[in-house]
This record gives sequence, C-alpha cells and structure tokens, in this order.
Amino acid sequence: GNLRQPMSDTEKSPQQKNDQLRNSLVTSQRESFASSLMTGSFDQYVNAFAVFLGATSVQIGWLTALPQLAGGLFQLLAVWLGQWVHRHRLIVISAAVQTLAILLVLLLTLPWWSQPIPVLLVALIVFHICANLIMPHWRAWMGQLVPDKIRGRFFSLRSRIAMLTSFITF
Repeated sequence: GNLRQPMSDTEKSPQQKNDQLRNSLVTSQRESFASSLMTGSFDQYVNAFAVFLGATSVQIGWLTALPQLAGGLFQLLAVWLGQWVHRHRLIVISAAVQTLAILLVLLLTLPWWSQPIPVLLVALIVFHICANLIMPHWRAWMGQLVPDKIRGRFFSLRSRIAMLTSFITF
C-alpha cells in the first residue's frame, strides 16, 4: 500500500486551513470547559479535602503556600525549558503529569494511607508545577493560533465559558 504523508501547510487549500483553524478554536473552547471544571471541582476544595483527611491548621498553611511557591518558581523556568522541549510536547507531558497528580489525590480517599497529608502536599506541588509550566507556552501557542481580527471575540467567549463553568462547578 501507498501510505500518504499528512499535507504540509503549503499544500492545503484556504478552505482546509480555515477548517483546521476552526477545529483548533473549538477544541480550545472545549479545553476551557474542561480546565474550568477541573479548577472549580479540584482547586476550590483542596483545603476542605485536607481537613477531611485530618490536616492541622499548620498543614493547611503548608498545603496552601508551598504548591503556589513551587508553581511560581517553575513558571520562571518554563521559558528556559521551552528552549529545549517543543512547546506542544511540554504542554501535553505537563498535562498528563498533572492528571496523574489529581489521580493520586483521589487515591487518598482510600483508607490504607497512614500519612495522607505529605502525599497530598507532593501531589499539589506537582499539580501546580505542571500548571505553571503549561501556562506561558499555552498562551504563546494560542497567540499564534488565533487571528488578530477575531482574537477579542474568541477570548471573550472562551472566558465566558470558563467563568460560567467555574461558577456552576463551585
């Protein structure tokens, strides 16, 4: 059989390029929904979950501060890391690791954890590091993808989807 290679952008018709852009923008709006669902159902309830697991007030403080600090530091490294790892690959790998961190948090509901708070802390640090590795590269990617003439309207709609989803989830 003759296997055809995917067409390069120079081989695509204007209609094919428009269809590909439309599909990418719709996917981005769906991603906004999923991301806001995650934020509304995960980020907003971490402290309550920690209390459920038996965390002390000092541990709650660490659970709040350390992941944010680690995430912020890694956001500074994200640009440097982007020189060595392709933007798309970095986003996909970070999102996959972030998903594993969430799954680890879900496993903390099982009764066989004797010390769940340190595990929760590590999972939250990994979660925030991944989120902050993704963000600068995702914004640059979207900046390249969304044409100037529709940028305001697109991001307005995307923000409305995100805010409504977060509100309903919360």
